Amino acid sequence: MARQGAGDLTWWTEHHVILDRASGQPLLIAHTRRGQEATPAGSATSPRTYEPGNTERRIMKHKRLLLALAVSAALFALPEIAAAAEWDIDSESGALPKITLGGGAAELTASGFGAFLPIKCTSSGGFGSGYTSQTTAELHLEFTGCRQGSNECHTVGQFSETILTTNLVSHNVMIHNTFQVAGGTPGLLLTPNAEHFASFTCSGSNYVIKGNGIIADISSPKCGGAFSKSATVQFQAIGSGVVRYPQVETSGTSYGLSTTTPLGTFSTALAVTMTWTFNQGTKMTCP
Repeated sequence: MARQGAGDLTWWTEHHVILDRASGQPLLIAHTRRGQEATPAGSATSPRTYEPGNTERRIMKHKRLLLALAVSAALFALPEIAAAAEWDIDSESGALPKITLGGGAAELTASGFGAFLPIKCTSSGGFGSGYTSQTTAELHLEFTGCRQGSNECHTVGQFSETILTTNLVSHNVMIHNTFQVAGGTPGLLLTPNAEHFASFTCSGSNYVIKGNGIIADISSPKCGGAFSKSATVQFQAIGSGVVRYPQVETSGTSYGLSTTTPLGTFSTALAVTMTWTFNQGTKMTCP
């Protein structure tokens, strides 16, 4: 603050410095000129203060502007991975592809004290309406030859040893985006309606699988490859009842399934490798 006298009126200049909290560097230096009359000796009258109008409002306006700029700068400083959570399916004809599903043996396992014994099926497959957009498809998974030890397992209304899921929505997702892993890791997130994945019985005992979804990786083809009529899809477990990929881009919402039995509710994992066959050549366009 600098003062300068001029007769019975004293003027001074106030310097307002606004600092960047992160770097400590000055962002704005504002100067306010104020004045005050001298107080006559013995006077009970308060001295009059002179100041330019709207100075404080101008400073507050600058503060708001700087805050907005700081927020914008922070957003632009984030890695450019917007929309990296999904990949698009493109076809040779430009039309959305239809799919058929087939695969080998499948195993359903659970973790926790008192968890049920693994349920093993000799083959897997599925059916559905195919892709409804470039990023989503609708389908059912079907498993046959399903047994728990010596007991056969089946969904009510299906043939013996056949377990059928509810209608599922398949979402094209990136398990690892291209910033995390070279080329990225494309995958599929299967989500059930109202979190009901499947129901079945084994030797008279009821099993109900619920959850917000399960993630599979696509081991082939790769992102940006040539047109292909098939893809290898793997639902993997790294332990009894423990899925390998619980998250999209290894962060955010955790996906998983649990099975309720007469003995309790247990975390559940599905392990199966399937082949998804398309009615035309397709390829994955990954972010």
